[in-house]
Amino acid sequence: FGPRTFNHVDDVSYTNESLVRHGYLGASPDKPFFAIAIDLLEIYRQLRRVCPRFSLDAFSRALCHIHHQPRLPHLADQLSSAYDAFLEIKRSIHRRTQDALIRGHDWEQLNICAPCLYKTEDEPPLKYSFLAAMDGNNSLKLVDSTFRSGKVRHDNRTTESLRWINPEHVDLFKDEVHKKDAPSILETASQPQLSQNLSLPDAFASTSTSTGETADTCEPLPDADDDVAWLNISEIDELAQCVNTCVERWRNAGPEARKKMFALFAIAGIFLAVCRHGHVLVVCDMIRSGELMKYPLAIVERLMDTYGSDICLGYDIMCAFVKTLSRSILGKKKVALKLHGVVPSFHGHAHNRGCQLHWHPMYTEGVGLEDFEECERTFCKSNELASVTRLASPYHRHQHIDEHFAFHDQDKHAASGNFIFQNYRQALDRIASDTPQLAALSAKLKTNEADYEAYLQAERDHLKSLKSEPETVQKAVDYLEILTKTKESKQESDQAADEHKKLDYNIINNGYQKKEIQA
Repeated sequence: FGPRTFNHVDDVSYTNESLVRHGYLGASPDKPFFAIAIDLLEIYRQLRRVCPRFSLDAFSRALCHIHHQPRLPHLADQLSSAYDAFLEIKRSIHRRTQDALIRGHDWEQLNICAPCLYKTEDEPPLKYSFLAAMDGNNSLKLVDSTFRSGKVRHDNRTTESLRWINPEHVDLFKDEVHKKDAPSILETASQPQLSQNLSLPDAFASTSTSTGETADTCEPLPDADDDVAWLNISEIDELAQCVNTCVERWRNAGPEARKKMFALFAIAGIFLAVCRHGHVLVVCDMIRSGELMKYPLAIVERLMDTYGSDICLGYDIMCAFVKTLSRSILGKKKVALKLHGVVPSFHGHAHNRGCQLHWHPMYTEGVGLEDFEECERTFCKSNELASVTRLASPYHRHQHIDEHFAFHDQDKHAASGNFIFQNYRQALDRIASDTPQLAALSAKLKTNEADYEAYLQAERDHLKSLKSEPETVQKAVDYLEILTKTKESKQESDQAADEHKKLDYNIINNGYQKKEIQA
């Protein structure tokens, strides 16, 4: 803190030009009265890297304490203006650098993860071109300006990051979930592998019987489990081939009209996709709603357009979502590009057994040790941004999220080598320990690899054929229920009889009156 004196250079027209040449940045574009050291802004940027919740207001108060100054209410606003200009300068330098290197506008997207996307000459193709996961999270909400004090300052700035899908594009898919009567593209596709993997009971469909009610109403939903999947419990007729655990435990494929959010929030969270190494590929905002199907549809379209064919994608309710995807305008593209889906390992164990046999990574060839839970690890870090972004302007919210994910990608890139090494070592250890055990069991049971594949397919076929319990089992269950009810009824009857017998005694000897008798 304190006055500084700088000399203007002859070819300088603006005060900020002189300030920048001396390592400072003015808090206003014209005739700045207050300037901040560029090194200080970079220090704050790196502090935000390790502590995303560290706000400019906290930083301004810390500076006042360091310099033994009383709190200056305007300092946070001045720091914010200078920090915006600082980040814009860095983005401009980055764009010019990319242009000088002759890198197109989508170069960063196509090269965001070298282990996933870099192809060498004569590299043998894998079963899947790369592995990714997508999911929604409701921590990064934005409070509507209507519920804030003061007047809203007009700010038409927008982010230039290619990660984001704008709401207008997302809304192109808002009616796709209602296409229940349209024939699924899987029924006409000539892709035997896909039809084998994806031909599941209609109970997994995520379509809704509700009307196209907008999600802007203020009917509240519980906030605690907003990022938990919804399953459609209204389509009871379609549950014949589906064990009810999928329906009971997941909510994300529920009726679209129920997925509303408090009117308090203009933005309810984010929906994103990440590669297996943790790099954030694409993001969109969830506008005044829960996890509607239009968000994963928009994400899938961007992934297929950008990264092409043979993508293996994990999603908490992929078993339900694939039906909506197949009925949507993306259905033909999905079949042509051979998009494959799985349910992440942790979430997958909450689905019923028949669902797991088709969708769990354990039973999916070509995914190795991948658990498809990288979204949860990403959200674990991005949740720290919530205290900074919830009351920010839309532009500053996006800027904070962009900065966080840019740092996140750099950290993941630095950790990729160790990540691959540890996975490789784990795979070798598993092979070394499990191969002898498998050989011993195979010799003991007189089975081979073909038998195990046959057993798996037989279990799938068996569970698919179980429309209801066998008649003998159902009769036994009904009989057991009747016996249980009979026993309970007898106990209640005996208890009532004992109390009635005691009533005469209490009237005669204890002087029970009308009040005690009625009780």
